Amino acid sequence: MILWALAIVVVDADLQSITPAWIRKLAEPLFNGYDFVAPVYVRHRHEWTISNNIVYPLTRSLYGRRVREPMGGDFAISVRLVKMLLDEPWDDHVTGFGINTWITTMAIATGLPLCQSFLGGPRIHKAKDLPSHLLPVFSDNCGVLFSIMEKYSNQWKDVRWSKPIPIFGLDKDEVPEPKETQLNPRDAHEKFKMGFLRFEPIWKGILHQDVLMKLRELQNFSLETFEFPHLLWALILYDYAIAFKEETVPPETCLESLMPLYFGRVCSGAHATTNLDVKEVEVYFEEQCRVFEETKPHLERLWQA
Repeated sequence: MILWALAIVVVDADLQSITPAWIRKLAEPLFNGYDFVAPVYVRHRHEWTISNNIVYPLTRSLYGRRVREPMGGDFAISVRLVKMLLDEPWDDHVTGFGINTWITTMAIATGLPLCQSFLGGPRIHKAKDLPSHLLPVFSDNCGVLFSIMEKYSNQWKDVRWSKPIPIFGLDKDEVPEPKETQLNPRDAHEKFKMGFLRFEPIWKGILHQDVLMKLRELQNFSLETFEFPHLLWALILYDYAIAFKEETVPPETCLESLMPLYFGRVCSGAHATTNLDVKEVEVYFEEQCRVFEETKPHLERLWQA
């Protein structure tokens, strides 16, 4: 049985780049007092845009822990954490595509000892037809985040700023360049603009009027001049967290209406990081997280109101 295990390591079934060292790097910290070990990879700037723009900045600003890959499908988990998770309710977002984000965020929110393990890169897995299931991936991960926010609001409301957590497995071996990932900024830009036709009435009920006014300005920007600022994005996600909690609109409609705004953010990020290397891209997303942390009092005021 799994509850008799000394260490539990979970990896994606379709990985093509896994090595025996991954198992050791993930499992070893569990024997040194940690309950959860998250992965760290070297990624291309267009990979995991949901994690970079939503899951990472939200979990970091809320709970004050810098888990860089909260959606990572390769992790190690203690029996203590497994028992705790089995006692929790599992909704449709958890049993769908949000399971990895749920496990990671629960480990962070409950304050259990956690760390990260550097697995290197590139992370290669069997190619998937992502557009066919992008909406459920997006909705499940956002739904998990917003639900946990309500459950653990007493914990995160008192958190100010974030702290790094240990990273194991760093060595001097040369790390390969991440695999090139294609992203079409024009397509993302069009999806953002098309969102106004369907969702603007819903946005009026969710977003602050100043935020909506700024979005209307962005609607008129061409692809070449389009810029979706960090601050605007943070305010949008915080407004959506409140709307999800208060059920301003049905939960699934709430999550679906957020997606065109996410595409706007992805388009802007693709432009901003076009000529940046891996380290410079990381600085870009670190700046985004800093803005989320600075803006968190806005969320707290809305939450209490």
